[in-house]
Amino acid sequence: MSTRSGRHFRVEKEPSEATGKETDRSKTMDHDSSTRQHRDSANVDTKSVKSKSTKSSSIYGSSTSSAAMKARAKVESARALLAYANKEAELLRQKAALDADMLICKVKSDQAASRNPIITQTRANYRQETEDLAKYLIRKDLVSSRLIIFDEKPENYRAWKASFRDVIRDLNLLPREELDLLIKWLGGKSSLHAKRLRSAQVTNPQVGLDMVWQRLDECYGAPEVVEQALLRKVDDFPKMNTKDNTKIRELGDVLLELECAMRDGTLPGLSYLDSAGGVKRIVEKLPPGLQDKWRSKGARYKEDYNVTFPPFSVFSRFVRQEAKILNDPSFEVNSSAGRFAYPERVKTHITGMIESSPASGQCPIHKKPHPLLKCRAFLSMPLEERKACLMENRLCFRCMATSDHVARNCKVSVKCAECGSVRHNTALHVDQAFFRDTQVTKGDNGGEQNSSSVTSKCTEICGDNLGGRSCSKVCQVKVYTQRKEHEAIKVYAVLDEQSNRSLAKPQLFDALGITSTTTPYTLRTCSGIMETAGRRANNLMISSIDDKVKFHLPALIECEMIPDDRQEIPTPDIANHFSHLKHIANKIPPVDPQVQILLLLGRDVLRAHKVREHINGPHDAPYAQRLDLGWVIVGEVCLGTSHQPKHHNVFKTSVYSNGRTSLMEPCSNMIQVKERIDKSQKSGLNITSNKGSTGKVQFGTAVFDKTNEDEKEALSIEDNIFLDIMDRHVHQDENGSWVAPLPFRPERRRLPNNRIQAQKRLYSLRKSLEKDSTKKNQFAEFVQKMLDNDHAEPAPIRTWERMFGYLPYSGCITHKSLTRFVSCLIPQQNLMTFR
Repeated sequence: MSTRSGRHFRVEKEPSEATGKETDRSKTMDHDSSTRQHRDSANVDTKSVKSKSTKSSSIYGSSTSSAAMKARAKVESARALLAYANKEAELLRQKAALDADMLICKVKSDQAASRNPIITQTRANYRQETEDLAKYLIRKDLVSSRLIIFDEKPENYRAWKASFRDVIRDLNLLPREELDLLIKWLGGKSSLHAKRLRSAQVTNPQVGLDMVWQRLDECYGAPEVVEQALLRKVDDFPKMNTKDNTKIRELGDVLLELECAMRDGTLPGLSYLDSAGGVKRIVEKLPPGLQDKWRSKGARYKEDYNVTFPPFSVFSRFVRQEAKILNDPSFEVNSSAGRFAYPERVKTHITGMIESSPASGQCPIHKKPHPLLKCRAFLSMPLEERKACLMENRLCFRCMATSDHVARNCKVSVKCAECGSVRHNTALHVDQAFFRDTQVTKGDNGGEQNSSSVTSKCTEICGDNLGGRSCSKVCQVKVYTQRKEHEAIKVYAVLDEQSNRSLAKPQLFDALGITSTTTPYTLRTCSGIMETAGRRANNLMISSIDDKVKFHLPALIECEMIPDDRQEIPTPDIANHFSHLKHIANKIPPVDPQVQILLLLGRDVLRAHKVREHINGPHDAPYAQRLDLGWVIVGEVCLGTSHQPKHHNVFKTSVYSNGRTSLMEPCSNMIQVKERIDKSQKSGLNITSNKGSTGKVQFGTAVFDKTNEDEKEALSIEDNIFLDIMDRHVHQDENGSWVAPLPFRPERRRLPNNRIQAQKRLYSLRKSLEKDSTKKNQFAEFVQKMLDNDHAEPAPIRTWERMFGYLPYSGCITHKSLTRFVSCLIPQQNLMTFR
């Protein structure tokens, strides 16, 4: 809008709904302004000649016009506010109407619900029951499908526990229900722990449940137990060849489990696998090709990252990647294509029983249990006859032991002793002429003896030794002085729990350069006790043959008397011959003929005797134990029981001439004097002796004298004393009565006081008499009669001060109803009680 002064001002207007009116009003104001502008332009010249007062009035008129314009804008703004107020009031009226309608609908719905309360409650109950039933079915399905039985392996315990807790988390089980469910899904041994704890906490199931989880955590979830189980899984993994692709994938899974356990951080003992020694034990189980690949990859990793050794995670990923490549079906090649398919050989298992059959190792000529290769009659035949004999019995021309295969399919390694050829046996050598000049009959061939149809042999373990073989706790170890491990010496150590100290032979002291002074000590063995002396060694270390276990040894005492039976050393061959010991055959080192038995470990080395793992097997089979120093086999290892030990180790017991046994050696200077039988001493003895011309018994001639008393029992010492008393002290007096000494036996033994036993018998007799009045009266009459006839009297007073005894009352009634009673040395006060 323009003003009279020609200046332009813009006034911002507030928005309103009367936009059209404002537009018209604006056009009118613009028209007035343009009219005034034309009028002012026509009078320009007139205004230019006006005075200063005229200019002042023009300015005043412009100010008045501006104030009018502002007032007009305020009026328009008030009109717009009024329009807004009207619109707001209209909306409030509509809102009130809607609220009234909603209130009416709510009242109507409440009235409808009050008319049918029973139907509404029934529908709610039905809905709740349906939800409970669905929840129960879901719970049952989850428990039966997701839960698995615990296999009692520590490496699987944490996963099983997490799965079990996830399943029961939303089931809202009571402690007793959860405990019962836990026992159901535990294994054999673990469920026994839970049952015992549940029985102990019958009244408080929550405490019992907590104790069961705590026990399971201790037995199967402890870090040490899990670490040992995971490492044992790696140690027990078999060594693989180039064709064991599936085994390589399985090893990768085991390594992945170890890697995740190390990353978890709860098993600090597995950090050992990050070292070269920890990975080496696993690399040795890989095929040679993969070992070379890992050697290259590990060396490249060390150069790239400047580390001492690649971490275990790198090795784990390497094995899994190689397993993925080897098991990729896209690159599989049918290696059997174009090859000749040989018939499958029948596997035979050797047993200790050999039946009488031409095809089971018996000589087809003599039908005896000796090999054909050792038959002298067969070896004495010409070459053509030997071949004819083999063809007639359909025996293999290579091994000459079975008819199950021919020579081209025989896998037995043979070598001719004459020419060294590996294509034929010694018995089929062209110039073979064994026993050619010896006349051998069919009956006495080779000195064979008649035997039964079934024999028992043991050649696999016993070998050439005809006696049995028994293994004991003998381990190959390394012994060295502290801080001198490079000077370690390999020896065999005997583990003896019956010895309280550890011993070593002088050869071990000399090899280690120990020059200490000798100290006396007492050695107690089966032969007795002896005093000896020997050196003592301190600050010695012992380690297993694989250097996995090392510990200090106590003071060793020098002793020459350490058992050194090398036949008792366990070997891998012994373990391979027993099914329950085959898996530890590779863990037992072979016997080293250069290593001697120089050490005996007693109870002062308890760590060496502790059993870390035990393999029992059948009842009569040997058992194996894993000690810190290695695996040992204990027991009779001969197959079968036909062989008996050739040498027996027993206690040596000496028997003296008087029959007494002793562990001590009898003295050879002992003199024994034996009474010689003489006619002058014993009458009636018919002695036939060889005497000299002088009538005296010569030395050595009376050894075999015979008498009439030889087959009779001799008198004892007591009998001789009795006869001597009778001869010397028993006689007849002047009245013709026999007189014997009192006491009859001098220095007789003092008998114990039997007053208590006599009182018990007296109480028993009194009860018996109280039950039978007739017997009681007869007993009283008998005793009274005995006292009246002076057949009994009180014991003298002096007898009470010396040794005396009680003879208890005893009575019996004969068939003639006559009562006989025996009573001796009866104290008077005891007799008066029955009156």
